[in-house]
Amino acid sequence: MPNALPTAAVKITFGSSLAALQHAYQNNTLIILNKLSFPDIFEPLHIREAWGLLYAKLMLAGKTIAADMVKATKVTDEKVTVVSEGNIINTFEYDILYVFDDEHIIGLSDIETKIDEYKVIDILKPIWLVAKTARSKITTKDSLVNTLYVLKSTQTSPINIYSVSYLNKEQLRNFDYSDTIVKFKSEDLLKQNGFLGRHPYREKIELEVVKRIIQKKMNKYKDSEKIKYIYGNFT
Repeated sequence: MPNALPTAAVKITFGSSLAALQHAYQNNTLIILNKLSFPDIFEPLHIREAWGLLYAKLMLAGKTIAADMVKATKVTDEKVTVVSEGNIINTFEYDILYVFDDEHIIGLSDIETKIDEYKVIDILKPIWLVAKTARSKITTKDSLVNTLYVLKSTQTSPINIYSVSYLNKEQLRNFDYSDTIVKFKSEDLLKQNGFLGRHPYREKIELEVVKRIIQKKMNKYKDSEKIKYIYGNFT
């Protein structure tokens, strides 16, 4: 894969969200992909297609520093150091760094505000459930199970269920916000929205938690002369 290595001071985008890829492409910067952040499967198709297209264009244009093999990044006032797979280290000067994500990077500016907010995705597997439509979305006003997605590729495909919550650190430690409670709340929401269990137990809906993914929102930093922070939704 293309592996861009700057030979002179340059402008760089740091992050791998759709917003970061768009910024790098539109502003013709290099980009450091701190992690692969392909949009979640429950995101609209046009979002996932846009991410994939920009990712491919930046790769093919040689705009990605260390391609998709970045392990860690260190920044100082003068230089950026990128460590990639195989402990390959590249250090170079830069003009300006646009930061969309503060994960896997050290040496950033002082934190102005610590953000105590996490996007929590619970992946659930149906034990007893029938889904007639290919895509269903249930929204609530609660932080726990704020949105529930029920997805099927085809009528005969397995059902995939994703719960999205927005919690703080204290809530993450509280059983009332655990994946067990997400399971019970999701089952109840499905019943309220007309879903049924599989024959012969139509009235019984049962789910199983498969995995919990926790994503922290970026802290707020003070811009420096050479490091600029761009905030948005979760990556």
